Amino acid sequence: MSIVLNLGGHACYLSHTHVYLAAHAFSPGFLQKLMYMVLGFVQQILIRLQQAIDFLFPKLIPIFGSILKVFLRSLLDQNIAAIKVLKEWTSLLPKTYAFTFMNKRHDADLIVLAFRGTEPFCADAWSTDFDFSYLEVGSDIGRLHWGFLQALGLIDKSDPNGSASRFIQNLIDAEKLYATGVLVAQEGHIVSKMTYEKNGVPYDHLAFDWIHMDLIQLLQENPKAKLVITGHSLGGALAALFAGLIFCKKMKGKNLVLERLAAIYTFGQPRVGDKVFARFMTSKMEEHNVQYFRVVFAYDIVPRVPFDDRIFGFKHFGFCCYNTILYQQKALIEEPDANFVDVIFSIVIRVLAIVELFNGALFLRMLYGDDFRDSDLMTFARYIAIFMPGVVAHSPTNYVNAVRLGPFQLRRVPFEAAHE
Repeated sequence: MSIVLNLGGHACYLSHTHVYLAAHAFSPGFLQKLMYMVLGFVQQILIRLQQAIDFLFPKLIPIFGSILKVFLRSLLDQNIAAIKVLKEWTSLLPKTYAFTFMNKRHDADLIVLAFRGTEPFCADAWSTDFDFSYLEVGSDIGRLHWGFLQALGLIDKSDPNGSASRFIQNLIDAEKLYATGVLVAQEGHIVSKMTYEKNGVPYDHLAFDWIHMDLIQLLQENPKAKLVITGHSLGGALAALFAGLIFCKKMKGKNLVLERLAAIYTFGQPRVGDKVFARFMTSKMEEHNVQYFRVVFAYDIVPRVPFDDRIFGFKHFGFCCYNTILYQQKALIEEPDANFVDVIFSIVIRVLAIVELFNGALFLRMLYGDDFRDSDLMTFARYIAIFMPGVVAHSPTNYVNAVRLGPFQLRRVPFEAAHE
């Protein structure tokens, strides 16, 4: 099935929709196990109370007993539903969703690779976002976020040390792809049908290599096409990291993806590496003339983590296209309160959250029409934003509005200022 979308006034043909599974399964962590225990304990109490009502109240106060029994039944049903949701949440396999778009079905001028952001009810995706550990890749490349490498299938939870060392080795070996497994030749199959073997068992859950091979095929089929990589939230981090790995991978022959890479657009992107990686990315983007736009909405907490301090040591690269709650855009070196710890800023953003509530529910609709009116769910979320402002500001709704209401061209920091 083919789908045509309208992106920024240009029709884009949805050529591929792929789900790339990382090379590991998720096992519930401490938080999920604790939630299981609490819900199970509550369930046992409700069952015991229900049994007591069945035994006592029919003999003493039948009407009151019936009402109490209905109330407890309702609580028990909610408890069972909560356990079911938790099971589904923790049983999801870690998935890396990537989509490719073209502006024309044939002989395209533009190919867009878009990474999906964090799934709200996927425990593994959230654990990836808040995994602040890193992998030291090399003195020239620096340290990279462990969880994001894992989301691309380059680090295997079941064999972290072995997979990490193989990944680093593969970066400098032009004969190999990025994968942490061992490539097994399949007679009669083309390159994109590759299969990997780990501990003697075939598997093909290696997100980065599959995406890379698909892009090469698309670029070969469309010799005039330029490549743009984008994503929101976790997707933004994967977009930036994917481009970084394209820069540093040794290739046999020409690197077609690198030759055609024109721009990277990220929205609400967390930090993906340290200051060495930031310098590496800055120099490579200048060398290959790749444009980079990191869009941040107001007080979104996600672009401010992992922290840029002495303990964590993560660092953004490039400049920031900063959008205020009134969708006015500024070109900054770094977003205000870069680590989300300023006390005065925390007070100010709660006041701004109230302004944003009225803005989304009323003013945007009055100024720009019903298309910009917040949904009921988003209005409810903006109420929560008064208490948790940084989380709700990360919503895709804010970034979609920022693109629609912002300037036609994203503003850039002058080159000299960006390197001071």
